Amino acid sequence: MLDRRTLLKLIASGTAFTAVSPQVVLAKTPGKHYAMVFDVRKCTGCLSCTVNCSIENQTEPGRERTVVNQLSLKNDDGVAMIALPNQCNHCENPTCVKACPVKATYKRPEDGIVVIDYDKCIH
Repeated sequence: MLDRRTLLKLIASGTAFTAVSPQVVLAKTPGKHYAMVFDVRKCTGCLSCTVNCSIENQTEPGRERTVVNQLSLKNDDGVAMIALPNQCNHCENPTCVKACPVKATYKRPEDGIVVIDYDKCIH
């Protein structure tokens, strides 16, 4: 359990970080390759990541960039349900970039992040 002082420090550092624009971060980290890392053991299958990714990336209904698969595994105690999230991996050689017919999906050379230009995208 967090004490009050630690909680306030975390809130202050998080607030300060959100005030920094992405351009400033990218300018100070040339040649870096970013990736998303998460602990699948803690995934409850709530689909919050799917909803938030859809909102952030402005996907049309029914076309998610993050999908959570529900798996059932038999064990000695019966059946266990496991949630397995699949998200963009910002691959070294992304096939989604090659598959885009209007070149709206591209990989930024400065950090390797795969981006969609919604002005070019035909959905």
